[in-house]
This record gives sequence, structure tokens and C-alpha cells, in this order.
Amino acid sequence: MLNRLLEHASPSQGAGVYLGLLEKSERWRALAGQRGLRDVVDAILAYAQSGLGAQEAAVLRVETTTGELAGTWMLPGRVGSSLCQVRWSVGGIGGAVGRCLHAAEPVAGDADHEPLLTINGDRPEPRTDHGRFLVVPVLSALPHSSCFDGGWLHRQGCPSFESIDPEGIDVRSPLHPCASCENYPVRGALVLTDLENTGPWPPDQTHAVALGQVISSVFERAALRQRVDVVERFRLQALDAMYNGVVTTDRKGKVVFANQRAGDMTGRERGGLTGQSFETLFELPDAPDALRHALSYGRSAVHLEGFLRRPAQQEDVARVPIRLNLAPFRLEEGGHFGAVCVFEDRSSIRAMEEEIRHLDTLAAIGRFASSLAHEIRNPLGGISAGVNYLLRTSELDEEQRQHMGVIQGEIERVDEILRDLLAVARTKELDLTAVDTA
Repeated sequence: MLNRLLEHASPSQGAGVYLGLLEKSERWRALAGQRGLRDVVDAILAYAQSGLGAQEAAVLRVETTTGELAGTWMLPGRVGSSLCQVRWSVGGIGGAVGRCLHAAEPVAGDADHEPLLTINGDRPEPRTDHGRFLVVPVLSALPHSSCFDGGWLHRQGCPSFESIDPEGIDVRSPLHPCASCENYPVRGALVLTDLENTGPWPPDQTHAVALGQVISSVFERAALRQRVDVVERFRLQALDAMYNGVVTTDRKGKVVFANQRAGDMTGRERGGLTGQSFETLFELPDAPDALRHALSYGRSAVHLEGFLRRPAQQEDVARVPIRLNLAPFRLEEGGHFGAVCVFEDRSSIRAMEEEIRHLDTLAAIGRFASSLAHEIRNPLGGISAGVNYLLRTSELDEEQRQHMGVIQGEIERVDEILRDLLAVARTKELDLTAVDTA
């Protein structure tokens, strides 16, 4: 579109359009990458008033995900200008703005012949006393050529259009149904109005269309940044949700990233791990050269046993037992950029293993005690039988009988100890029954 307008402009005029916007557009795009879209739009609106002579200006963006037209409207005031944030459902948009979005062509006019903007037939806020206006479409930098054949979008010959069920679709809607198409070229609209109805109007369309293309590049830069931010947030949330710790290193073995679990396990803030040496965090007695092999030779190592070192002030758990996997991280085939380490806390497993070993020891002692008790009871039974025989058959005086009674009592005491020992060593079956606790 800009090329078509430049064909009718003088060479100096066309060059002036590009040179006048080149420096500003680069600054706006840089600002969009640093501070966000709203600050850039505010700067563009200020330029539209000062550079294009518009007393009122608006930058409106088509949000296809919500089906809305949203943006900022700069209103003139007695002292400076005021900004108004607007948002409308795109289905009811009419007037010059709706015609611009539908045709993807600039629309110039005045309020006496056509309203600038209507929503479901009504004039929305902000209600200003503008007379003349110019609405410029904000188009994709590389629009699909078939979208403009015949000068109108939504034509029946489009394969994407034909793939959509036409029943119940209002072809007058500015977003019907091309907004869901990846080739949809309309990103929004730039609105310029004149309140005083004095002087030449509309302003230079070449300049306005060029500004619209700058706005398109800013929109695309903001959309790209938004997609990158979404991917980055998803990556961080996914890694932070992991039960295992994850750290990555550069080619020198310095930590460049750590997830939340890694920070919790080391007793540090996650950001406090950045820049730490891998060797200061991990102790691998069985594979001390695992990181060097990963960084220098691209070798992976799995199921390495070792320890995670914690800060010196936490000596109660200064070394956490861990198991880790270590692999090289490649930016491209054949190159090694760093290493990725995934590790799990083995403290609970180590404690469980110690408990199992303790239970195994107790079980072995129980088996030994049971066997020993049986071995002792056999000769003890013989001694008891002998004492009873002597008491029945021998002529013993009273003192001797008392001594024999003492022997018999000690035999019974030892037998009772053996019965208790066998009761403890013997495995018991649990009998679960319902009881009344009242």
C-alpha cells in the first residue's frame, strides 16, 4: 500500500517520509523490546499530533484471541493531552474504522457524511467534536497477496475462506472469518482527526501510511516478545515444578541456571547459585572427572552417587546424599556449550535403607534367639527331670530338699525367660476386628 502511495508522491516527499520515520521507528522498536507496547503507543500518538498535525489520534489493535479492538485514544485538552484506554468487541464495529478494517485501505471523510466509529450502531466513548478524520490500516509487513485481490478481504475464492462453514457468519464483520487465518494482514488501525476544521485536510496520507507500517512493526515486535515471554514463563514454571533439582553450566563449569528445587536443596536462593563452580556444589567420589568428560568429550553419565554441599552455616546437613545424571548441552551439532545436571535428594532413601538394615539385623537376632532358646530348653528339661527324680527317690534331709527346691525354682525362672524370648521372636498374625471405643 505504501508503495502505491509513493508512486504518486515526489521523490523528495517519499524520501522525506522514510528519513523522517527511520530514526523514530528504530527508537520505538527498541522501546517496545524494553518497556512494553503501551509506552511505545504513547510516543507514537504524541508524534501523530506533533508531526502529522492531528489534534486527536488513536492507535487501535486487533486482538484476535479475544475478538476485540483495543488501544489508546489521545484526546486534546486545555492543558496538554489525555490518554484514554478503549476496548470494544470487534463484531459490532462500524463507521469509517469498520470500513478501514474490512477493506484494509485508508478511509478519509468527515462526520457530516459518515461516522468515524460506531459500536452496534451507537457512537461510543470518547465522544469528541471531531469533524474530519483519516483512518489508516495497520497492516502486516508481509501480507498474503491473495488477501488483496479485488481490493477486498474475505473473498469466496480464498481456500482458507472456503474451509469455514459460512452458515451464521456475518460477512460485514471486520474480522469475519479471516482473523483466525495466519495470513490475515490487518493488525489494527491508526485514527487521526481534526477538531477545528481549518487548514488542509486530510494530512499527507503517504506519511500516515508509513507511520501505520511502523506501528505494524512495533506490534509484531511486541507480539514476538509476548510469545517469547510466554515460552520463558512456561519453561521456568515447568522446571520449578520438578521434584528433582536441575542446574546448567557453561563450558567453564560455572552454573548459569538453577531451578527452584535446586535452590531449596542447597539451602540458597535460586539466584545465589548462578556463577558458582560445579565442584563447589557437587562432590562425586566415584566419578570426580564426570563434568570434565561431559564438557570436553561430550560424554554423559547416569546414576552417579555423590553429595550436594550446603553452606557452611548449615553444618547439620552439610552434605546431602544425591544421585545425578550429567549430560553435555549442545547449541548445535558437534559443539559443546555446557552441561545439564539433574539430581535427586537421596536423604530419605538413605534413611530408609538404614532402617531396613536395622530391621534386618533385628530379624537376624530374633532368628538366632529363637534357635538358641530351643537349644537351651532341651538340656534344661533334662536337668529339671533329674532334680524331680532325686526328690522322689532319694532320702534327703530338710536342708538338701530346700537346696533342690532352689535349683528347681531357678530352672523354672530360666524356662520363663526362654518362653518370653520365643514370644518376642515369633511372628504374630494381626487380627483386625471392630471394637466399640465409647
